[in-house]
Amino acid sequence: MSVTRERVTYATLAAGQTPEFNQRFDEALRRTRVGGFGEEDAVTLAELEAVKDNATEHDALTRALKPIESALGDIPALALSLSDAARLRQGQPVLVRGRDAPIFSGTAYATSRGMLVAVGEMEAGEFRPKRIFNFPR
Repeated sequence: MSVTRERVTYATLAAGQTPEFNQRFDEALRRTRVGGFGEEDAVTLAELEAVKDNATEHDALTRALKPIESALGDIPALALSLSDAARLRQGQPVLVRGRDAPIFSGTAYATSRGMLVAVGEMEAGEFRPKRIFNFPR
């Protein structure tokens, strides 16, 4: 849920409350959970800067942050071959066949050798990438 000052102002004025009340309310508003992530999962900018200064940048940040797949836990995953992953990285759709082919339609993400390749849509046995990831191997 995203709440901006403008939305809160409109909502409180529509409810007959004063802008002064709105300002006090807005300053006390705090997000404690977003999807599967809670406040205990948060990493401050100061912590990230400290981690960056103590090791090589890529390795340190990789250890400090959760893998991107943790945000995708509520959508299905497809494990693809290297050749299919190469097609996806070029923005091309991939036919998913065989006994392990999914029988659903909708949003999914594709991996190859444990690495996230793309997020896209599965329909009629075809996976069409919407967002492609080119992580270092």
